[in-house]
Amino acid sequence: MILPIILNFLGITIYYLNRFENRGDKSRFNLAFWLKDNLIGLIIILLLDLSFMILLLHPETSDIFGRWVNTTVPIGVVAKPFLAFLLGLGLTGGLYELIKKKITIK
Repeated sequence: MILPIILNFLGITIYYLNRFENRGDKSRFNLAFWLKDNLIGLIIILLLDLSFMILLLHPETSDIFGRWVNTTVPIGVVAKPFLAFLLGLGLTGGLYELIKKKITIK
């Protein structure tokens, strides 16, 4: 039960580390500036990821996700951990870009 949560968190972390590494300004890391710039987006992403993880790990939905993953990905990939990682990485990327666009527009 804990493995999908860890994989989801790792997906979120990988996305943010990748964003940090590919930033235009290569100055030293400033936590206060990073939090000011990313806190709302991070909170939204964490809450949505948490919501999706609750849905994913719920016993009644696990069969549906398992059948879908097992028919679309290679044999040997475990459904819940695989989807948890994809939610962490993919949902974070999509939501981050959406949030940044909305903030830029305002």
